[in-house]
Amino acid sequence: MSTEAPATHGPHLEVDPDGIALVTFDDPQRRVNVLTEPVMEQLEGVVAQLEDWIRQGEVEGVLFRSGKPGHFIAGADVDAIARIDSPEAGAEAARRGQALYLAIERLQVPTAAAIAGTCMGGGTELALACRYRYMADAEGAKIGLPEVQLGILPAWGGTTRLPRLLGLQGALDLLHTGRPQDPAPARRRGHGPGPRRDPPNRPKAGHGRDRWALPGPPPDPGRPGTVPGTPGGEGAGG
Repeated sequence: MSTEAPATHGPHLEVDPDGIALVTFDDPQRRVNVLTEPVMEQLEGVVAQLEDWIRQGEVEGVLFRSGKPGHFIAGADVDAIARIDSPEAGAEAARRGQALYLAIERLQVPTAAAIAGTCMGGGTELALACRYRYMADAEGAKIGLPEVQLGILPAWGGTTRLPRLLGLQGALDLLHTGRPQDPAPARRRGHGPGPRRDPPNRPKAGHGRDRWALPGPPPDPGRPGTVPGTPGGEGAGG
């Protein structure tokens, strides 16, 4: 069972024999993966397909990864952000990204991001929406929210998920400065269980579920502060 996104955009979705869904970002037209509007639209379709397969019991875990060596996701499309010409358009773009990442967070199977390189902006927010993050112990591997240096607030869930993961004090440094973190400091801060020399781009045969999908309860759909547009939630950051 597999499905494939258009080659011009991605991401590509396939399910391995262990029931692990592999979502691979690898835009052939770019040197790095960027969350352009077509990519986000395709990701919405991928997540909807995952929800359907999970309900049918055909998927037991989801792994988000990159097909580009040294890069995970560089972030959102800055040119698209620059084209936003009104507060209403900005709020709508923020709400759409929040809804998508909330759907990823609420997938009723373990989810993980395999970060084998740079992970910035919307890529970091995608990783935060996963239950687990694995980061390569490699030169050049960094994770962060550098858009704040441009005056852009992380608007797809990062401003609420990061404090829940790191605590308020740890999150404030990343949210205020935008300085990317190397693997070791990121591990100490709580971004993931790494660093790992080789993050799990594909679970080992025969051990997919119990090797990387560590036990834990599914996300609570009713948890306060995660619903897009609620007072004090992510809707204020559009």
